[in-house]
Parts: sequence; C-alpha cells; structure tokens
Amino acid sequence: MLNKFQIELLWCLGKWKSLDELSKMTGRSKQAVLFHLSPLAGTGLVRKHRGRKASYRTTELGLLVLHFNVRMKKLESVVGTAGKFLGEHDLAAIPQEMLEELYMLDGCQVIARENPYELHPRLEEILAESKWVKGLSSVYHEMFPRLFVGLADDKDVELILVEDVFKVVVERAETLLSAYLRRGKMYVCNNVKLSFVVAERGFALALYRLDGMYDAHNILICRTEDAVRWGLKLFEYYRLRSREVKEFH
Repeated sequence: MLNKFQIELLWCLGKWKSLDELSKMTGRSKQAVLFHLSPLAGTGLVRKHRGRKASYRTTELGLLVLHFNVRMKKLESVVGTAGKFLGEHDLAAIPQEMLEELYMLDGCQVIARENPYELHPRLEEILAESKWVKGLSSVYHEMFPRLFVGLADDKDVELILVEDVFKVVVERAETLLSAYLRRGKMYVCNNVKLSFVVAERGFALALYRLDGMYDAHNILICRTEDAVRWGLKLFEYYRLRSREVKEFH
C-alpha cells in the first residue's frame, strides 16, 4: 500500500528528476525523499537512471498505479455521496463492467423529489441545455409521451422503453407515439429495473428498491463529462439489446 507522499512522488516523476529537484519540489529532505523513493524503485513503479547524478522517473506500471489511485479516490467520493442510495437499491440491471466504472459518477448528488412524478428542476435544466437526449424508461406517466414529443421538436432524441411500458404507450398515447416516431428514434427492450436519462449536459438515474418497487422519490443526478460518458455506455448497452420501432400503425 502506497502512502500519500509516495503517490505525490509518482506524480512528480512524469519527467526525469534528481533527488535535489524532488527535495525542492516536495519540501522534504533528500534523505526523506530517498526513504520513500527506494521502495517505489524496488517494486518497478519508478525507474532509476544512473549517471553522474542519479535521476528517477515513473514507469508505465507506476502510471497505471496512479490511474487506479485516482479512480479509487473518485469511487470513495461516489460512495460518500451516493453509497446509501446505491446500497439500498437493486443494481442488477447495471452491467458488471459498468459497476466497475462507478467512479465516473464522481460529483453526483442524490435528490429527493417532493412530487415524484414531476421533473426535478435540475433535470429540466439538463434537458433544456442539451442538444441531444437519450434515455430508458421502465415506468409510465401520462406526461412522458407529450414531454418527449416536445423535446424531439428541436433535439436529437432516442428512447428505449421496456416492453410493458411500450404496450401502455400504444394503448393510451397512440397519436403522440406516431408523432414522436416522425421526429425521434425509439427502441423496445425486455423489462429491466431502472430508468435513466443521459443528455449532452448531464445524467440522471432512478432505481428500484430491494423490495422490487420503483423508487419514484429519489434520483441520482450528475453533470460531469465522465457521468455523460458513463450514461452513454449504459444507453448503448441496452440499445444493442433492443428492437427498433421504425413506424407505428
């Protein structure tokens, strides 16, 4: 396990540096720097160049360790912010490879909605500021068909509906469905227990509780570029497992 100062040394050694330079950069004595530097060289994280004055540089393995350290710090931040929310909900619908990238949601917030079937103002902002919107819905609300028809008027919109929700849309909003299909893309997938929206300016996720009930009161929102990339991966995962609805009669 590397200590904080050893991580700092790995960052400093992106280019060859001598003990004198490292001492000045870190504010530690040369003896203290060497004490922490020697184990890094001994385990292959730092390369030592022997010349008139020895110099050191982080190896590719050391860079890999740095990247994992950054990811771990971000994951710790996600857990600190959203750990309770994630731990109390069913994550089975999120593929394993994406669970391993939860650190990409660093900067997220879990928001409790007073009215669970109204768009939260922060989600409204994300939709309004974005040129494109993609999402998956496993629940139906009367406002949804008209909302997405409106969004598709001036944005690129792609939606995935679970089979049960698609059937309800066909029964209750046939005209709006036809109007949407002239503007945006729609796909239908097997029933899954999550809903999310990923847009140019952010990502929002709603989950099912461990008792199998949809949690309409709590939503995770993140507006970072990493979160948008994570959301796009999730959307693509389900799009590839869906059938496209190209027209409706």
